[in-house]
Amino acid sequence: QLRDMGMLPQGLDTEIRHIFKAWQDPKPPPSTKTKAYRSQRGITLRALASHSSGLIREVPRCGGRGCNESEVLSLVAQTTRLFPQFQQTLYSNLGIASLGRALEKVAGKPWEVWVTERIMQPLGMAHSGAFCSGGGTMVKGVDPFDGRELAHKPP
Repeated sequence: QLRDMGMLPQGLDTEIRHIFKAWQDPKPPPSTKTKAYRSQRGITLRALASHSSGLIREVPRCGGRGCNESEVLSLVAQTTRLFPQFQQTLYSNLGIASLGRALEKVAGKPWEVWVTERIMQPLGMAHSGAFCSGGGTMVKGVDPFDGRELAHKPP
């Protein structure tokens, strides 16, 4: 939708550094001699959405607390890319969090609000949500080892 509205002219092929001006792609591993890492193309929204960006799995932490945007951008630049973009698939919370925040910046409103207004409400998804408010009907998890139902703990 953001592409169709002219807010992301390159769509998923937009490089995240064009949204976050302070973004610096992680460095390749020191022992890498492959040309694949030397691409002039930065990490794209498509690579983040498909878990093929090479970013590390977890969002960097700031001394046991959550980081603000400028701290995360600084920490990302200090990490090592695990593989060249689009060469492998590896789940990355950092990648998904970066994608969500980038889309928030482009849309000009929180991701949860955008998803609710632009996707869930038009589709009549009255029993679904983009975030957990701690109320309503919740899917319950099951422990895979002993089959016990896992209690939901609202954030």
